[in-house]
Amino acid sequence: MHTVEFCGEMFEVPEGCFAETVFGLDCPDFSIKWMYLEEDMLTFAPQQYLRQLDEKLKRFKKRPITLESMGEAMEAYWISYRENKVERYRIVAFGTINNHPVLMDGSLKSEVNSNEDVPPFLRQFISVK
Repeated sequence: MHTVEFCGEMFEVPEGCFAETVFGLDCPDFSIKWMYLEEDMLTFAPQQYLRQLDEKLKRFKKRPITLESMGEAMEAYWISYRENKVERYRIVAFGTINNHPVLMDGSLKSEVNSNEDVPPFLRQFISVK
């Protein structure tokens, strides 16, 4: 794949990255995937997704963060956990972007404390406030 589609917008896959589908991207310093939901699913699906993560990862720290995507506020959580003695980081966010109810899950190699910590290509999708 040479392009991915996010909430009605098309993005070129950057050099060094791989897109198995139009709904996600794997890069050396991050990966992100997203799924579209029915509007009413936003009331329960994200919390169900977080519970499944909790079962899968066993122990993780979760804290709410302020995040926007394409100018729209999203409910989002910063998740950190240990895997094979290495600290791992994820952002799980959900909301309605460009009239598309969406849940996204991004993995990062390092902690994000501000928007400057977000990889440049990923800043097209999310903005940490």
